[in-house]
Amino acid sequence: MSTNSNRHLFNRYAESKEAVAFDDLAEIFATLEPIDMSSMIGPWQGGIFKSGTLIDWTLKDYGFIKWIGKEYVSKNNVKALMHNFLGFKFNFPVIGRAQIRPIQFRGKLSTSMIYNHLPIIDHFRKVDDNTLMGAMDLKGRIVLYFYLYR
Repeated sequence: MSTNSNRHLFNRYAESKEAVAFDDLAEIFATLEPIDMSSMIGPWQGGIFKSGTLIDWTLKDYGFIKWIGKEYVSKNNVKALMHNFLGFKFNFPVIGRAQIRPIQFRGKLSTSMIYNHLPIIDHFRKVDDNTLMGAMDLKGRIVLYFYLYR
């Protein structure tokens, strides 16, 4: 799949009001290149690909509270659950902490985020220099595809 074709599909899926099949998201994820840890450092805004599953509801924008992304302070200090609550930014204490490490996932070594207190690993691939696609792995099962952008 070409880079332009990847970007077109990525944009179409990200903007979709309908649920996107996990198989379609897995296919585009597989074509993307790995990202190194140093490129992750800094704040990233976030969004989800609608999947029609319960996790869509947990990350929904409710107006007064919304998941807004992640902040990678260092490889050992990640604020994984950044939210906006009535105009104030915050990270969920304890459960919102994570670290990043290189991990082999689906045949590629890339940067992954490991939650400190949850059985979740987020695997990342690079769409472009300012956009990442993530796959949330909960005990070996992908439960969400999402994206981060600067």
